[in-house]
Amino acid sequence: RGLSGKIGGERNSLGRAANVPITFTALIPPLARAGVYSSLAMEGETFGHNSLGYDSFRHATLPVLQKMGIHVFPELDRAGFGRESDGLASCDIEP
Repeated sequence: RGLSGKIGGERNSLGRAANVPITFTALIPPLARAGVYSSLAMEGETFGHNSLGYDSFRHATLPVLQKMGIHVFPELDRAGFGRESDGLASCDIEP
């Protein structure tokens, strides 16, 4: 039996979106242990100044998670540079 749902979000009052790789890094471990397949899609900053960028997330963070037994399949749909950007990334997470 699977669960289905959607979590919606709003931009903060300054009109800035969240950093996508940092948010994914926070959400992936609990979703991987949830016992069901999960998919995340998020708009926001994918490459930013002094923050985790998508390339670092994909090539540094995900290999560490994979060694821990967490399997994630990310995809960068649209790059977003800076805090006011509309980048789009998604990932599938295996339980």
